[in-house]
Amino acid sequence: MLESIEVLGSELEKFRSTIPALLGIIIINEEGMPIFSSLADGEDENGYAGAVAEFLVSLNRIASYLGEKEPQVLMAKFPNSYFIVQSLSGGLVLGARFSSESKLGIAYTNTRLIAQKLNSILEGK
Repeated sequence: MLESIEVLGSELEKFRSTIPALLGIIIINEEGMPIFSSLADGEDENGYAGAVAEFLVSLNRIASYLGEKEPQVLMAKFPNSYFIVQSLSGGLVLGARFSSESKLGIAYTNTRLIAQKLNSILEGK
């Protein structure tokens, strides 16, 4: 698993450097603890992880209230950015923040592609 985590970290850095609109990206575990992140200068990893965890908890409560299954992808739009949370294999969660200069559909598609790549690493494919 440790080797997978190192590969995940390398992939996050690669995504962050090749997708200009990607402002920050993090992987957290089920307890909300950061596993790896690639964030903008000055951003707090623990704060970012906490935001992803809280976002996930809040939306899972809404899903429960509505009688729905837990959501796999969660999105929020803020004035200057989009925040997207995606479930990963092994109980991990991906959180990504994109500049609002990016279109939401493109940010969503990029998040899905990132999640697919990370899941293939986690599943040893």
